Formats: sequence, structure tokens, C-alpha cells
Amino acid sequence: MASVVYLPIISQTDNTTNEFIDNNKSIHYNTKEQIQLTNSQNTIIKASASTVKRRVSNPKFYRKSGTYAGQVLVRLTSSTKDAVIYYTTNGKNPTRKSTKYKGAFTIRENTTIKAIALKKGMTKSNIRTAKYKISAAYAKRQGYLACNRNEKRVYKALYEGIEKFSNRIELPVNLNDTGLDRVYERVSIDNPHLLQFPRIVSVQYRTRNNVQTAAILINYRYSKKKYEKMLRTLDKKSDTIADAASFIKGRNGKIRYIHDAIIKGTIYGFRKNNAYNAYGVLAEGQGGCESYSRAFQLICQKLNIPAILVSGEGILGTVSGPHMWNMAKSGSKWYHIDLTWNSPSKKGATPSYDYYMVSTARISKDHIIYEIANNQTGMGYFNFIKIPNATTSMKKPK
Repeated sequence: MASVVYLPIISQTDNTTNEFIDNNKSIHYNTKEQIQLTNSQNTIIKASASTVKRRVSNPKFYRKSGTYAGQVLVRLTSSTKDAVIYYTTNGKNPTRKSTKYKGAFTIRENTTIKAIALKKGMTKSNIRTAKYKISAAYAKRQGYLACNRNEKRVYKALYEGIEKFSNRIELPVNLNDTGLDRVYERVSIDNPHLLQFPRIVSVQYRTRNNVQTAAILINYRYSKKKYEKMLRTLDKKSDTIADAASFIKGRNGKIRYIHDAIIKGTIYGFRKNNAYNAYGVLAEGQGGCESYSRAFQLICQKLNIPAILVSGEGILGTVSGPHMWNMAKSGSKWYHIDLTWNSPSKKGATPSYDYYMVSTARISKDHIIYEIANNQTGMGYFNFIKIPNATTSMKKPK
């Protein structure tokens, strides 16, 4: 008959899995009851509380494996307090020598991530894996969805050409100047991460076999090397906000956190170089209304919160001028949200909520929403997508 030994009762306050380790075997348990053990040779296993080691809880991914449009925010957690997570992005198993997880980060290409959690005095966790496939960033965005079939082909060519820093982009379909301008603007309003968004220098037309084709020649504001450096900084800043917001339950709470974090870290102004893109507000701490709006849209996209840019005018007394703000979708409803006009004059001060998730009727009291561009051309003086009608306002946060 086999000899047996009873392990002492180990008190637990969490759900961490325990492990009994012997030279030949290990047994895992998560119970407060005594456990009867025998080894494979039916001999006594000498055990005491000191021989029982708890296993670190496995890493959890905020986003499960799957296909994501354009990007995915990778956030890793372990329920074991003070556990350290290490991960790889090349498919290899992680070790203590792998990259140490320091906070959420964005990936924009197909990636397999493997992660492990470690803590001194405890058994390492199991390795957990997530496989992310990144589809076209624009596939589900409002500007692209507003295009007809031919316009979508041009949109795709423009987006891919700009991402590659191409100075000449061949267009698969010949659109007239108005149509090209409209698609070009839609690429811009959908993709706040394209800091290098270029200026069209000219459009070249040519005819072959009685078929006219076109190509655009463009100049970029930054070199590719500088843009990639700026994008890393932009992602680091925006990921920090998105990471914190991701822990908040409910879309409304996430939207408020993003709104408050951007405003508290920014002062309105144009003394910096990027006052008209997301980099100004997020990386330089200063920008105009377009910078506020694109920064908000960028972080919302990382959390899969629908958000669009709205072009129009702001009215102050008898004076009005060009202005940009956002709309965000919570549940089935869209709302207007103007971070610029909710910003106090002092950096770090408490934001206002006068223009936070309000109806179209409310925003229209001192904002003019530009009409949709159909046959018109001109940057910034029209909206290039249909602006939803916000029928209600949310209760103002305290």
C-alpha cells in the first residue's frame, strides 16, 4: 500500500494557482483543503508549507487574437500583484531576457505576441499568445465609407502611396478635380496618424489607347525618417492615455477620460510647429482646434470608439471664424464634443463640460456646421462626410 502525506492548509486570498514541486513531479491546486499526494514510486513525499509555491497568474491580452483595422492597442495584465511581464513579437517564447512590458503599445502590422509573467519566489506563468492581423486602416472609417466604388479605388491608392512616402501616385481611376479633392480630404479626415499628409503639387494626365489616366505629384512636410520618429513619439503619448482609459468600464467613461487627459496636458496656441495635427497637442502640449480634434480622434480609434472631425465656424459674440471639433458615438447615438472650447486658459486646470457630448441643437447655438461638399472644392471650408444629427445631449459631468 502506498504511503501518503497530507499537505498543510494554505490560506489564500486570491485565485492564484498553487503548485507543489517534487524532483519528479509537480501538482497544481487552488483549494484550501488538505491534499493527499503520492508520487509515482508510491513513496512518501515530504512536504511542508515552504515547499509549496504559487504560480503567477497568466498574462491577459486586452484585445483578443483577430483582425483589426489599421492598428491594435496591445495591453497586457497579470492579476498577480507586482508580477513582471515579458513579451516577444517575433513568435519566439519569451524569457526574462525578452522585452519587458512597460505599458500599452500600438502595432500596425501583422504580429504574433507571446507573453509570460514572472515574480520572484513564485513559479512562472504559462506562456500566452495573441495573433493580430491588421487590415486596411480605412476600411471602416467614415470618409472611406462615404466614397463610391471608383472613389474607394482612388482613396486606397492615395492612402497607400502616402504611407510609402511616394512622390508620384498613379491613380487607378481618373476623377475630375472636384472628385479628387473630395477623396483627398476624406483620406485626411480619416487618418490622424498621417502626420506627413502632403500637399498636392500637380496632377498629370495622359492618354493611352484612348484611355485617360492620372497621377498626382506631391511634396511631404517631413522626411520619412523624421515622420517615423514622430509617429513613435505620438504613439507613446497617445498609448499612455488609451491604456489608462481602457481600464474604465463603459464607453462614456473612456470618452470622458480621453477628453480630460488631452485638455489637462495642453494649452491652446500656435507657437509650436504642429499646431494643426495630433502631434502638437499630444507631443508638444500645444495646438489649435484641429490639433485637439485630431488627437481626440486618434485615441478614440485606438479604443475602437467611433469619432469624426467636424468642420465649421465658432461664434463669439458678433465674430465668427473657422473651427473644428469632434463627434463621438456612444451606444447608438452620436454627440458633439468640443475639446478646444472646453479647455481652460491655464494648462492642467479642470476642464469645462459646456460642450461635452451635446446635441446638434445645442452646438448650433454658437457653432456653424459647414455643408457637405458635393461640387465645391476648397480645403477646410466644407465637410466631406455626412455629419450625423445628434438628437440629445448627455447629462453634464460633475
